[in-house]
Amino acid sequence: MTPMWQLDRNLPKLMLGSSIPDFPGNVGLLAAASGTEHVGIRTSRLFVEDFAKHGDYAGALAAFLETGSYPPPRLHAIDVSISAAARSKAGKVKNSSRE
Repeated sequence: MTPMWQLDRNLPKLMLGSSIPDFPGNVGLLAAASGTEHVGIRTSRLFVEDFAKHGDYAGALAAFLETGSYPPPRLHAIDVSISAAARSKAGKVKNSSRE
């Protein structure tokens, strides 16, 4: 369990970790963020690819320190159209896995 539960719920919390897929910090931060969220502890998250490039994440840290939160930029969703035939095939695969 994280010691964050001992902190005041209104105190802003930031989790900072690596975004490099091969680095265990990436998975660890996602797990910690999931666990704290699961028990009602709100956190902001910041993933950094190269910690030596301070300029790449200085703005995000400044935003967190000024406002108490850091909402990461959202990528636009990719619209994927699914045909009726593809939907039918997926349904057949789903049903066959139940047998």
